Amino acid sequence: MRVTTVRPQELGQSELALWRKFQAADPAQDNPFLSPEFTSAVAEFRPSVRVAVVSDGNSIVGFFPYQRNALGVARPVGRGFRDRDGAALAPGVQLNAGELLRGCDLAVWQFDHQVTGQLVATSERSKLFPTPVVDLRHGYEAYVEGMRRRSSVTLKGINYKRRKLERDVGPVRHEMRSLDSGALRTFMKWKSGQYLRTGKGDLYAQPGFADMLVRLQHTQSEGFSGSLSVLYAGDVPVAAHFGLYTPRALVLWFPSYDPEFGKYSPGFIQLMALSEDAAALGIECFELGRGRHAYKDQFKTGNVEVLEGWMARPAMGTVVHRVTAAPRQEVINFVRATPKIRAGVAAMRGTFRSVRARANQLRSGGSGGNKR
Repeated sequence: MRVTTVRPQELGQSELALWRKFQAADPAQDNPFLSPEFTSAVAEFRPSVRVAVVSDGNSIVGFFPYQRNALGVARPVGRGFRDRDGAALAPGVQLNAGELLRGCDLAVWQFDHQVTGQLVATSERSKLFPTPVVDLRHGYEAYVEGMRRRSSVTLKGINYKRRKLERDVGPVRHEMRSLDSGALRTFMKWKSGQYLRTGKGDLYAQPGFADMLVRLQHTQSEGFSGSLSVLYAGDVPVAAHFGLYTPRALVLWFPSYDPEFGKYSPGFIQLMALSEDAAALGIECFELGRGRHAYKDQFKTGNVEVLEGWMARPAMGTVVHRVTAAPRQEVINFVRATPKIRAGVAAMRGTFRSVRARANQLRSGGSGGNKR
């Protein structure tokens, strides 16, 4: 195995086409977060992004995108706002972790949404976790019928609120892929307001993040699309979602809504609309993302498993990582797996976020959710 590391913009068209071909050949890899378009967009504002081009003899057999720090610790591209980690590999290819790390001059690869089965000799410090998904292989009507059996109260509530929204405001319609710059600004305003109200850090205030969304909004290729989806009542936008999709998979990424219409649950109405439009496009899987959110249990049809953990080779960066980040992640996983402790931590975090949100409101002079 030979490894060459490059910046994403240094890849040629033939290499990008091969990357997309590898993805399309394997449903587990056919995820927009593993696409070259996503990697390139993130690299525009995170210059530490690299791609390992893996060859066997004269043939390229894989592409492994990552971000690295000064200690040689690598993390997935888009860390903090993506839901899948891993490589795009030719059919039947697995990567030896030690050889990959040496070839990239890395000490550690840390992941939390890693595609299973790609890496040989994965560290024992890794565990499987479920990611909820909506199976659309049999079409939207089949999905609704299944939801009627699993979550009939939720479905009835959504239909009731949709009818009420139409009576009070206007006919509901959904635009799957909007290129309207004004709609994008409205979406980002809602999302920043949500972060302000909940006391979370505002991703959209990070230099370059908004520019990345603009780029992705206008990116559409045979194997990848950025998608600003907007739910309207009459001519009024009430909810929006910025997502990504391939011909097979749509990912739930950044949903938001106008708080003035919160009583209608526009986010849930849009989630159903997204499922319907995705099925019409032939998309088979709508991934809802890892995380403990009650609504995901109501909408999902099943789960796919991803790996969380890290792997390493002997290096100073490995030592630093072992005594810092790794124990912290193990504590986080323990808390997540222990309901009583998780509830106590959630209460403390809620109090802290309320205080921070109030401070944000006082600083901004105004008042003001969703996922992320």
